Amino acid sequence: MEHKHTYDAKGKQLCCTQQEKIYTNAGASSLLEDGHSKKDGHNHSEHSDEDGHDHSKGNDSVVKMFLPAMISLCLLLIAIAFDNYFPQSWFTGWVRIIWYVVAYIPVGFPVIKEAFTSIGKGEIFSEFLLMSIATIGAFAIGEYPEGVAVMLFYAVGEVFQTLAVKKS
Repeated sequence: MEHKHTYDAKGKQLCCTQQEKIYTNAGASSLLEDGHSKKDGHNHSEHSDEDGHDHSKGNDSVVKMFLPAMISLCLLLIAIAFDNYFPQSWFTGWVRIIWYVVAYIPVGFPVIKEAFTSIGKGEIFSEFLLMSIATIGAFAIGEYPEGVAVMLFYAVGEVFQTLAVKKS
């Protein structure tokens, strides 16, 4: 059974910090000084899977973790090629914009979703919101490749951070 988050009356999350989420997703929650098990007042190794917590070790394969970034990178490279090296008459206007939006979605949607979740919890100026503003701003001024590239680099950095936490 999966861990259920608890919130106070104002909607602020009480049970997990951002650091705890990262370490838990990486399967390294035992490395937390004030980790989930200490915060709950019990040791996860002493109870069963039916206790309402997620005991998974984050066994997602590396390819699965990088898949959204790989999809986004392929679409971005094709778009850049159409823009600069192999110009296509059909790759203009709305087709071009939609192509870049589709390239943005695999890496951008999870970040934008997390930005809204953070805002709902009262964490207004999170890294997720700032990345969303920066990349949506790039789209607003017509710099579609830059918007996709910035979010792509951020997403790859997050995967590397998760892998580093998992290895430590």
